[in-house]
Parts: sequence; structure tokens; C-alpha cells
Amino acid sequence: MRLRASVIGLGPAGRGFHLGAWTFIKDTVPTCVFDPDPATAELKHVTKKKCRHYTDLDRMFEEEDIDVLSISSPPQFHLEQAQQAVRHGIRNLIIEKPLVTSVEELEGLRELESQYGAKICPIHNFKYQPGIQSIYNSFDKGELGEILHIERTWLKCGDVARMISDEKHWSHALPGGRWGETMAHDLYTAMPLLGRLELVHVDARKTTGKWPWLSADEVTILLRGKKQRGTLMIRYSANQQENLFKHMTVHGSKAIAYTDGMRALQTIWPYPADETLPFTSPEKYVSGHYPLMGQAVEFFLGRTDERPISWEEAGDVVKLTSQIGAEIEQQVGYSRT
Repeated sequence: MRLRASVIGLGPAGRGFHLGAWTFIKDTVPTCVFDPDPATAELKHVTKKKCRHYTDLDRMFEEEDIDVLSISSPPQFHLEQAQQAVRHGIRNLIIEKPLVTSVEELEGLRELESQYGAKICPIHNFKYQPGIQSIYNSFDKGELGEILHIERTWLKCGDVARMISDEKHWSHALPGGRWGETMAHDLYTAMPLLGRLELVHVDARKTTGKWPWLSADEVTILLRGKKQRGTLMIRYSANQQENLFKHMTVHGSKAIAYTDGMRALQTIWPYPADETLPFTSPEKYVSGHYPLMGQAVEFFLGRTDERPISWEEAGDVVKLTSQIGAEIEQQVGYSRT
């Protein structure tokens, strides 16, 4: 019998990746969804999968038998909704990133496991993208050597990027504003290569008055490995003319690897043209949610004791995001909406 899966929040991630994954994974089937907006009941993602739609969360918990729950609402609600679910007897929870908005809320999630025996899996999906996985595999084989530096670059056109251009978007209330929504990706993808990280420097600037609600339109962050010599540089900008450019470049002592998330290219040091490997590219886009949530189901069913995402990694991401967010706010005098 397949696990009955439910999703809270029918934004792009909830209706696309979470509902899609619960349909794709052989051990699960989506049965019901919650979103406070009644119009989401008519989304094709909901109607095609014949999911029962609720706008009252307590009612859904009372009327439905739920084996596994995805929480894909804004992170300000994650802890409260997880507590609500556990009180109704739900023990297997997938929680979208950002996991929570503070270290105190993180501890609240951990208490649900210790007090109620719940199992919680944060979503760190970019680790499971094909391009990122290719780089991890090269690192594990020793092909990259020691990791000396990682660059994560994320550029958008603020005029069309919905989380920037929408003054009322929930991301502006996170630590560091809009950048607090995406920062987890940049931190956790580097951790398998550099280990645990510590903050070195933040440079945040407002160079334009176009988006007064945006914390900063230019941000540079430098971190370093606590036990390794490698460093991580994260770069954000809202001033690109095109809508999106993001990449990860890994500088190793033996080779340099590059990925846009889906594809990966590796260049053998010192860059001779005839030793450049072609891009490895999947046939079509597949979200990292699918393999990660599949591993979470194995953990929920007791087929493995290994957590897909450790509490140490999740905790470090929350703590660093809070620390960096506070520094961004202090530098630009940002007040959260």
C-alpha cells in the first residue's frame, strides 16, 4: 500500500515539485492539498491528480488520513504548521527551504522529533541536481583534488523577477530580505566540498532606488571552511538585463568544474583545450526534489537509518543565513516588511 501524501502550499514549488514527486515516487500517492486561496483548487496540478482541496488546515487534518506531509508554504509558517500536523498524528514531514526563519524555530522543529517521534526532512534539492551531483562525483573520485575556492553567482533582472518586483512577496520578511530565500542553496551545495563553514565578510549595497522594499540590490558574501583552507564566494545582483544567470564554479588543486545546476563541465588543470571535457547534460529537466524526496520516503519507511539531510547541515544553513541576513540588514539599514 502506498503512503498517502499531502501538500501544504500550492505555489510553484508545492504544485510543481512536491505534487509531482509524490506522483512520481512509487511508494506514494498524493491525496489532498491545502492552500488558503480557493482558486488553487482549479489548478491543473490539483485537478489532474484528483486531490481533495482544503482551505482549512485543521479540517484537512481531521478528515484525511495522511502518511507523509509536504510543507511548502512561506517559511514563516513552517514551524506552526509542522506542530499542527504532529498534534494530529502525522509523523513524516518534508519541509521546503528556507526551513525556518530563526535558530529558535529550528530548535522547535527538532523538539517535534524528540517529543513525538516525528521524522523531518528539510528540502535541500539543489544538491541532487545532475550538474551538482556530477561535481560531487568528481570530487569523491579525487579528480578535483583539494577544493581551494567555490564561486556561486546568482544574477537576476529585478524588473521581472517576481520575488524582487513584488513588493508584498513573503521573502522580503526573511533575514536579509529576498536573498534569505535563495541563500540556503548556495550554502548547502558547498558543504559537501568544504565541510562546515564560517562567515568572513559581507558587502551589501543599495545602488538604485528602483525597488525600495528590496534589502540590497548588490551583495557579496565570503565564507571559509572551518577545517579546510577552501573558501566560498556568493554573489547576488538584481541588476542584470536578462532574467536569470546562476552558476557554481569549483576551483580544485587538480581541476576546475563548472555547473549551471543541470549541466556540468570539468576542465583539467591547466586548461589545455584538448583536455576539456564536454558538458554532461540530462535529456530533460528533473528537479532535485524527486531523488531527495524518494530518499526521504526510504527513511520514513525505516528502510534506512540515514537521514537524507542531516540536522547538522540544516542547522548550519539556518544559523549562517540568520547571521548573514542580519549583517545585510545592518549595512543597508533594512527594515523587514
